[in-house]
Amino acid sequence: MSDSVPSLKRLRESKGLTQKALADAVGLSEHAIYLFESGRTDPSLDTLKRLAQALGVQPGALLDEPSPAEGAA
Repeated sequence: MSDSVPSLKRLRESKGLTQKALADAVGLSEHAIYLFESGRTDPSLDTLKRLAQALGVQPGALLDEPSPAEGAA
């Protein structure tokens, strides 16, 4: 399993979005968001860009590992 979008869940939750709300915003299924967040599948580059746009961040922000301080919060 990979963890290609390690910050996806953290960013989604910080925006107050459910998996369903994010999925609807980017035109995917809720299950797809779950698969990305759990590291079971990787989003395509196009999907990564759409996720970033829906979350109001640069695509690279989804690829950043949370710092130890953030992870402990």
